[in-house]
Amino acid sequence: MEPYCCRESLKSLRPECFIYDLSAVVMHHGKGFGSGHYTAYCYNSEGGFWVHCNDSKLSMCTMDEVCKAQAYILFYTQRVTENGHSKLLPAELLSGSQHPNEEADASCNEILS
Repeated sequence: MEPYCCRESLKSLRPECFIYDLSAVVMHHGKGFGSGHYTAYCYNSEGGFWVHCNDSKLSMCTMDEVCKAQAYILFYTQRVTENGHSKLLPAELLSGSQHPNEEADASCNEILS
């Protein structure tokens, strides 16, 4: 688990230095938690698409489908801002997203350098 734990060097960063990208959504289907069925939407960051995982069946899906899901558990990927640009996502995916203000980016970059 060590690679997924917060590193000491990141603990000094302020919260606005981070952006959280939704990377998976787990849904529970059925009545009560003692029974039912679980499925998940998972984001493939290398391919830039969402996949619906249902037992042995995988199918590509749209962001609209993911947004309409009744989530049970949400998983996020943390990234550090750098001049308002992501280190993980291509620029075309960021065009519609919100970025921290320039002042926050500048202070994050000072800490990182």
